[in-house]
Amino acid sequence: MSAAEVRELLRQAALVSARVSTALQDSGLTVDRWRVLAHVAGCAERPPAMSEVAEELGLSPATTTRTVDALVEIGAVFREVAVGDRRRVVLRPSRPGIALLASVDPLVAVAAADGPVAAGRGA
Repeated sequence: MSAAEVRELLRQAALVSARVSTALQDSGLTVDRWRVLAHVAGCAERPPAMSEVAEELGLSPATTTRTVDALVEIGAVFREVAVGDRRRVVLRPSRPGIALLASVDPLVAVAAADGPVAAGRGA
């Protein structure tokens, strides 16, 4: 991939992120909070640890901690000791968190359906 292609990919990602952020503005979720909540909700079979969330989503440990703290504060996820390994703390979505995710996912889908923005500006 060329440097120009990387720049264009990053530009597209920023534009989609801005659209998603706008779609989420009334929900109390940021893009990172939505991504973490969606990831945790998608891991029902094996709840992830914070380090796994950070690695999977490409977030720094500090950003992951702040994001999870915010989700815990609004009651969307909770931390619990892992079954079989009391040293491991895992994340689980709460029922309200799952309901919140279900309510915003259609908004995110509409934001994403706008498609990529024409190349050329700012690339």
